[in-house]
Amino acid sequence: MRTFEPLNPHSKPIPKLKSRRLVIDDKLDGSPRAYPRRERKQVQHKEYVHSTHAIDGSSPHTEPSCSDYDADTSLIDDEEHAERRGKPEDVTVNLVSLFLQQALGVCLLQHREGQTAEIEVRPRVERRMTTAIVAGRVSITAEDDGGICLMRRTGPGWQMRHPYWALLEAKRAFTHVEFDKRTDDFRPTVSDGNLAQYLGEAIITWKANPELLPHSVFLIAATNTFMRFIQFSFSRDYLEYLDALDVETQLEIINDPERAVFVSMQSSRWMNLQSSLGRRAALCHVLALLRWHNAQGLVHHQGDEGDDDDDDVDGGEG
Repeated sequence: MRTFEPLNPHSKPIPKLKSRRLVIDDKLDGSPRAYPRRERKQVQHKEYVHSTHAIDGSSPHTEPSCSDYDADTSLIDDEEHAERRGKPEDVTVNLVSLFLQQALGVCLLQHREGQTAEIEVRPRVERRMTTAIVAGRVSITAEDDGGICLMRRTGPGWQMRHPYWALLEAKRAFTHVEFDKRTDDFRPTVSDGNLAQYLGEAIITWKANPELLPHSVFLIAATNTFMRFIQFSFSRDYLEYLDALDVETQLEIINDPERAVFVSMQSSRWMNLQSSLGRRAALCHVLALLRWHNAQGLVHHQGDEGDDDDDDVDGGEG
């Protein structure tokens, strides 16, 4: 699990906190004068990673990591990788959408035998733009590439009730593929820019939909034939931090030991849809996603009435 420092919505950078030290000056008689400075301590969190440090999986590795973001790229040589980088992003979007359609519509049994389907989990193929206000005045818009949504039957048709069961963010291909001596295999590296885009998209979607996404956001990162599942979880005081109107207020929130201001990230490994093992692993993650939402009680929209337990998505067989 990786934990990110808070996102600063202001253009003015946050000044670095100074440790306790003595400032030496000269008195009128030439002797040195000492001015004490109050010590300011940063709140420490377990596995806290500063954004200026390398993030495992987003930059080339210099030492072994306890949390790998490996992908099986043994089926890809340099020439094929160069060719894949030239393919449009929509090719990746279509591949993942077709896989999700097969997984949710064919492989997973969402309803018990003989039960009339009232709700279904389906792939969301259309892109959605989300806008949120940060720092009380800054408007930021994010657009996803589709995702997984919850549908409910309304008379003769279906209506989307929860469009953000999982977001989809696709890229054409990895910019770099490096050789890992530990595994004697190739592995992709995700740029810090892409990782920051995943985080930013999750933050904006979470802030704009507090009822649907109270605590966390799932994002499916896809590039070429690879996909992985990422969960961003937001601390209880992170929203207050985003709404802070100035840098001084942000610093007060961050340095308050009674407050928790961070975003944690948990991620699967890269799964290659070209291989049977990769497809099986991805299918298991889709099933786990359904069970997670069921366990959180997020199957039904909070405004629905007359719901009963029989409407829960089964998702227990494949």
